[in-house]
Amino acid sequence: PSFPTLFAVGPKPFEFLLAWPIEELWQRKQRVKAAQLNVDSVATGLVQNGLNLIRDVRLAYTDLWFAEARARILQDSSDLRGRIAAFAQKRRDAGDGTGLEVSLARADSQSNAELARMSLADVEVVRARLRYLLGLRQQDRPLSIAVQPSAPPPLPPISVLFETAASNRPDLRAAEISVQAAAEKAKWERSQVLAMLAPTLSIKEVGTEGLRAGPGLNMEIPILSRNQGRISRADAEVVRSGKLYAALRARIEHEVVDAYARAQQAQTALIQLQQQVRPAVEQSIQLSQRAYENGDIILLSVLEASRQRHDLDLREAEVSAAQQRALAELERAVGKSL
Repeated sequence: PSFPTLFAVGPKPFEFLLAWPIEELWQRKQRVKAAQLNVDSVATGLVQNGLNLIRDVRLAYTDLWFAEARARILQDSSDLRGRIAAFAQKRRDAGDGTGLEVSLARADSQSNAELARMSLADVEVVRARLRYLLGLRQQDRPLSIAVQPSAPPPLPPISVLFETAASNRPDLRAAEISVQAAAEKAKWERSQVLAMLAPTLSIKEVGTEGLRAGPGLNMEIPILSRNQGRISRADAEVVRSGKLYAALRARIEHEVVDAYARAQQAQTALIQLQQQVRPAVEQSIQLSQRAYENGDIILLSVLEASRQRHDLDLREAEVSAAQQRALAELERAVGKSL
C-alpha cells in the first residue's frame, strides 16, 4: 500500500490518499506456482548431485581396489624377475650364460622393481581421494579394499536403458520442471499489462466541514508501455529452457551409449582373458614344469613361463576395473541401479 500526503500550507487544505495495488492479489496465484516450480526444479537437481557423488565414490573405490591389486601383482612379478636375474647371473658364473642375458634380466628386474615402488605411491594417492569423497580424515581408521568388486549383472538392451534414463534422471526432470516454470512466468508477465490498478481512499479537508472521505481508482494506462520487454524476455526464457531440455536429453543418450559400449567392451575382453588366454598360459606353465622335471629344460625357462601369469593377472585386473568404472558411469547415466 502507498500513503501519499499533502500538508496544509497556507490556503492549501490538508489531504492524503491511501492506495492498495490489487494486481498483487490476482497475480499471486501465478507467482506462487512459478516459485514452487522453481523450488521443485532445484530440489530435483540436488538429487542428481547425489547420483554424481555415488558415481565418484564408486570410481574411487574401483581405483583403490585396482591400485592395491596392481601393487601386489607388480611386487610378486618383481620378486620373480629378481629370481630370474639371480639365476642368469649364476649361469654366467658357471659358464653357461652370457653377459647379455644377465644384463637384460637385471634391467628387466630393476625396471619392474621401480614400477612396484611407484605403484605403492599410487595406492596412497587414490586412498586419499576416496577418503575425501567419503568425508573421512587422514587420521581416521585405515582404509583398504580387501574384496574384489562383484561381477556386474547382464546388461539390458540399450533401448530399455534409454527409457530408464528418460524416466529416472533427476536433472532431466529438473529441466522439464524449468520449462514449466518459465511458461508460468510468461503467463505472469502477460498479466502485468496494467502495471498498477489500485483502489484508493481519498480523505480531504473541505473548508469548515472538516474531513471528507471518498473512494477512487488509480490505474496506469498502457499506451506506450505494455510490458513488452519483460514479456519478450519471458517468452525467450521458455524457448531457451526447451532447448536446454532437448540438449540435456541428447547428452544423456550419448552418456548411455558411451558407458554401454565401454561396459560391453570390458566384459568381452574379460571373458576372453578368463576363457581363452588364461587356460593357454596355465597349460604352458604346466608343460614347462613337466619338461623341467624330465630334465629337458632349465629352471630359467620355467621362471620365464611363470612370468606370463603375472602379466595376465595385471591385465585381468585392468579389464575388471574398467568394467566396474563403465558400470558406475552407466548406472549414473540411467539414474538407477541395474
